[in-house]
Amino acid sequence: MRTYTPTSLRKHLFQVLKNVVNSDDEIEITVQAKDNSTRKSVVLINKDRLNQLKKNQLKTKDDFYNTPEAKEALKEAINSNAQTIGNGSLKDFDSWINQLEGEAKKNRQI
Repeated sequence: MRTYTPTSLRKHLFQVLKNVVNSDDEIEITVQAKDNSTRKSVVLINKDRLNQLKKNQLKTKDDFYNTPEAKEALKEAINSNAQTIGNGSLKDFDSWINQLEGEAKKNRQI
């Protein structure tokens, strides 16, 4: 991603906009507020790329909620049938997560 200062952006505005529109390039414009020592910035992307990012974000969210596991978890929560992991401590939760990660790694290797 190319980065421009406001001054540089003004000098090359037409070319920068042309590059963003004609490619999937993202352009960052740094903005330094006088009363703030942290650097802030704005990113320009073309509209087609933005729409694709939004579509992918919604698809990912929808895909997760439509999985059988998520539907089952929702059903359990509604019916108050959710299981407690171990005694409900963070240590038990961590070991359960580690077990799931280990099983996932095994399944990926198969």
